[in-house]
Amino acid sequence: MYLAIEFVDAGRGVRLIARGKVPGTLIVEAHRTIAAEHLEAFARARYWFANHSALEGVLLEHSHARSVATIDERLCAANPGLVVGSLVPGDLEFGMVRTWQALADQTGWRVGTFRDEQKLRTFFQECLGRGVDLYGPADGPPAVIYEDSSIAVT
Repeated sequence: MYLAIEFVDAGRGVRLIARGKVPGTLIVEAHRTIAAEHLEAFARARYWFANHSALEGVLLEHSHARSVATIDERLCAANPGLVVGSLVPGDLEFGMVRTWQALADQTGWRVGTFRDEQKLRTFFQECLGRGVDLYGPADGPPAVIYEDSSIAVT
Protein backbone atom coordinates (compact mmCIF):
# COMPACT_ATOMS: atom_id res chain seq x y z
CA MET A 1 0.00 0.00 0.00
CA TYR A 2 1.10 3.52 -0.65
CA LEU A 3 -0.28 6.94 0.21
CA ALA A 4 1.32 10.28 -0.60
CA ILE A 5 0.21 13.89 -0.55
CA GLU A 6 2.27 16.44 -2.42
CA PHE A 7 2.12 20.03 -3.53
CA VAL A 8 2.40 20.39 -7.32
CA ASP A 9 2.04 23.05 -9.98
CA ALA A 10 4.09 25.67 -8.12
CA GLY A 11 1.91 25.21 -5.04
CA ARG A 12 -1.36 25.70 -6.93
CA GLY A 13 -2.27 22.04 -6.57
CA VAL A 14 -2.37 19.29 -4.00
CA ARG A 15 -2.19 15.71 -5.22
CA LEU A 16 -3.10 12.66 -3.18
CA ILE A 17 -1.91 9.33 -4.56
CA ALA A 18 -3.27 6.08 -3.14
CA ARG A 19 -2.20 2.61 -4.31
CA GLY A 20 -2.98 -0.86 -3.07
CA LYS A 21 -5.03 -1.40 0.09
CA VAL A 22 -4.96 1.77 2.17
CA PRO A 23 -6.20 1.81 5.78
CA GLY A 24 -8.52 4.63 6.79
CA THR A 25 -6.28 5.51 9.73
CA LEU A 26 -3.54 6.43 7.26
CA ILE A 27 -5.85 8.72 5.31
CA VAL A 28 -6.84 10.46 8.55
CA GLU A 29 -3.18 10.88 9.56
CA ALA A 30 -2.28 12.37 6.18
CA HIS A 31 -5.05 14.97 6.49
CA ARG A 32 -3.96 15.76 10.05
CA THR A 33 -0.44 16.36 8.80
CA ILE A 34 -1.65 18.91 6.26
CA ALA A 35 -3.77 20.73 8.84
CA ALA A 36 -1.05 20.75 11.49
CA GLU A 37 2.11 21.35 9.46
CA HIS A 38 1.19 22.75 6.02
CA LEU A 39 -1.86 24.93 6.52
CA GLU A 40 -0.27 28.09 5.13
CA ALA A 41 0.84 26.37 1.91
CA PHE A 42 -2.52 24.61 1.66
CA ALA A 43 -4.28 27.97 1.84
CA ARG A 44 -2.59 28.99 -1.43
CA ALA A 45 -3.65 25.88 -3.38
CA ARG A 46 -6.42 26.22 -5.95
CA TYR A 47 -7.16 22.52 -6.49
CA TRP A 48 -6.81 19.07 -4.98
CA PHE A 49 -6.53 15.98 -7.18
CA ALA A 50 -7.12 12.67 -5.39
CA ASN A 51 -5.81 9.87 -7.59
CA HIS A 52 -7.39 6.60 -6.48
CA SER A 53 -6.98 4.89 -9.87
CA ALA A 54 -4.54 2.28 -8.47
CA LEU A 55 -6.46 1.74 -5.25
CA GLU A 56 -7.20 -1.93 -4.68
CA GLY A 57 -9.16 -1.39 -1.52
CA VAL A 58 -9.68 1.03 1.27
CA LEU A 59 -10.11 -0.10 4.83
CA LEU A 60 -12.25 2.89 5.65
CA GLU A 61 -14.83 2.98 8.38
CA HIS A 62 -17.49 5.63 8.64
CA SER A 63 -15.58 7.09 11.62
CA HIS A 64 -12.52 7.59 9.38
CA ALA A 65 -14.58 9.43 6.77
CA ARG A 66 -16.11 11.57 9.52
CA SER A 67 -12.64 12.35 10.96
CA VAL A 68 -11.36 13.42 7.54
CA ALA A 69 -14.46 15.58 7.00
CA THR A 70 -13.89 17.23 10.41
CA ILE A 71 -10.25 17.96 9.52
CA ASP A 72 -11.41 19.27 6.15
CA GLU A 73 -13.65 21.79 7.94
CA ARG A 74 -10.45 23.31 9.39
CA LEU A 75 -8.75 23.17 6.01
CA CYS A 76 -11.78 24.88 4.47
CA ALA A 77 -11.42 27.81 6.85
CA ALA A 78 -7.91 28.30 5.43
CA ASN A 79 -8.95 27.70 1.80
CA PRO A 80 -12.68 28.12 1.18
CA GLY A 81 -12.42 28.24 -2.63
CA LEU A 82 -10.68 24.89 -3.18
CA VAL A 83 -11.74 22.68 -6.11
CA VAL A 84 -11.48 18.97 -5.29
CA GLY A 85 -11.54 16.28 -7.97
CA SER A 86 -11.22 12.55 -7.33
CA LEU A 87 -10.53 9.82 -9.88
CA VAL A 88 -11.98 6.57 -8.52
CA PRO A 89 -12.70 3.80 -11.06
CA GLY A 90 -13.47 0.97 -8.59
CA ASP A 91 -17.02 0.45 -7.35
CA LEU A 92 -16.36 0.04 -3.61
CA GLU A 93 -13.77 2.80 -3.52
CA PHE A 94 -16.08 5.09 -5.48
CA GLY A 95 -18.75 4.54 -2.83
CA MET A 96 -16.31 5.33 -0.02
CA VAL A 97 -15.16 8.56 -1.65
CA ARG A 98 -18.79 9.54 -2.25
CA THR A 99 -19.40 8.98 1.50
CA TRP A 100 -16.60 11.43 2.25
CA GLN A 101 -18.02 13.82 -0.36
CA ALA A 102 -21.44 13.81 1.35
CA LEU A 103 -19.79 14.60 4.69
CA ALA A 104 -17.57 17.27 3.08
CA ASP A 105 -20.50 19.15 1.56
CA GLN A 106 -20.39 21.46 4.56
CA THR A 107 -16.99 22.78 3.44
CA GLY A 108 -18.46 24.58 0.45
CA TRP A 109 -15.63 23.28 -1.71
CA ARG A 110 -16.53 22.43 -5.27
CA VAL A 111 -16.15 18.64 -5.24
CA GLY A 112 -16.41 16.10 -8.05
CA THR A 113 -15.89 12.34 -7.93
CA PHE A 114 -15.34 10.64 -11.28
CA ARG A 115 -14.72 7.18 -12.69
CA ASP A 116 -13.59 8.64 -16.01
CA GLU A 117 -10.40 10.70 -16.37
CA GLN A 118 -11.75 12.86 -19.20
CA LYS A 119 -14.75 13.91 -17.10
CA LEU A 120 -12.36 14.81 -14.27
CA ARG A 121 -10.25 16.90 -16.68
CA THR A 122 -13.38 18.67 -17.91
CA PHE A 123 -14.44 19.35 -14.31
CA PHE A 124 -11.10 21.02 -13.52
CA GLN A 125 -11.19 23.00 -16.78
CA GLU A 126 -14.69 24.30 -16.05
CA CYS A 127 -14.02 25.10 -12.38
CA LEU A 128 -10.53 26.57 -12.73
CA GLY A 129 -10.63 27.99 -16.24
CA ARG A 130 -7.54 25.97 -17.12
CA GLY A 131 -6.38 22.39 -17.43
CA VAL A 132 -4.56 20.50 -14.71
CA ASP A 133 -1.60 18.19 -15.29
CA LEU A 134 -2.88 15.19 -13.35
CA TYR A 135 0.29 13.13 -13.36
CA GLY A 136 3.25 15.45 -13.48
CA PRO A 137 4.34 18.67 -11.89
CA ALA A 138 4.08 21.76 -14.05
CA ASP A 139 7.44 23.13 -12.97
CA GLY A 140 9.87 20.92 -11.13
CA PRO A 141 9.48 18.03 -8.72
CA PRO A 142 6.51 17.90 -6.35
CA ALA A 143 6.97 18.88 -2.72
CA VAL A 144 6.02 15.70 -0.87
CA ILE A 145 4.43 16.55 2.46
CA TYR A 146 3.25 13.11 3.49
CA GLU A 147 4.33 9.69 2.34
CA ASP A 148 3.80 6.25 3.79
CA SER A 149 4.13 2.82 2.35
CA SER A 150 4.18 -0.60 3.88
CA ILE A 151 4.13 -4.10 2.65
CA ALA A 152 1.76 -5.76 5.10
CA VAL A 153 -1.76 -4.41 5.33
CA THR A 154 -4.53 -6.81 6.20
